Amino acid sequence: MIESGKIKIDVANRYPLQDAGKAQDALQSRKTTGSTILLP
Repeated sequence: MIESGKIKIDVANRYPLQDAGKAQDALQSRKTTGSTILLP
């Protein structure tokens, strides 16, 4: 469904893997909205 475009996922926050600590801090302090992903 995602590949066909029928379902779209809004990724609001992207962090490089080396910034995983910053991503965790942002999640814990509720500074994020929507999905958050780590990029390789």
